[in-house]
Amino acid sequence: MHSKNGSRRKWGEKSGAREELVKRNNKIRREFKEGKTIEELADQFYLSINSIKKIVYSKRE
Repeated sequence: MHSKNGSRRKWGEKSGAREELVKRNNKIRREFKEGKTIEELADQFYLSINSIKKIVYSKRE
């Protein structure tokens, strides 16, 4: 699947899934900074502890 300029779209761009994940990950980072624990975030967002760690300790904002 190519866009008009010939470059491929990244996963989730057409459906909006990628944007939703960015919003979710930013919310996870914000709540972590506000004091929620990794375990609380894992339960709240139905993710593994390792997944939460990858999100909160990544350099992306």
